[in-house]
Amino acid sequence: MENTVIMIDRPLRFPPDPSDHANLSFDPDGEFRVDWQALIVDEAPNAGCGLVVFAHPKIVVGAQLRVQVGRRDPVLAQVVWMKDLPQKLCQVGMKFLK
Repeated sequence: MENTVIMIDRPLRFPPDPSDHANLSFDPDGEFRVDWQALIVDEAPNAGCGLVVFAHPKIVVGAQLRVQVGRRDPVLAQVVWMKDLPQKLCQVGMKFLK
């Protein structure tokens, strides 16, 4: 049996600036307004980010929303994965849509 290594093409991730946070807008088409906030776990410029948020019914896998990461302009993004954490928190992976 031959060993096969599968390489996953994953963008390089960077730790966030400790003073930054992310703003979320649940309306992907309307004017950007801050509906929810999150802590930034990591960032992949032009690809996505990892966030920790208080659970909210509009934050589910597949949901599209706009996210403003730190001082960057808001971008359309999609929740691609979620992991429940203690204290009604969850970690989410966001993919930036172009």
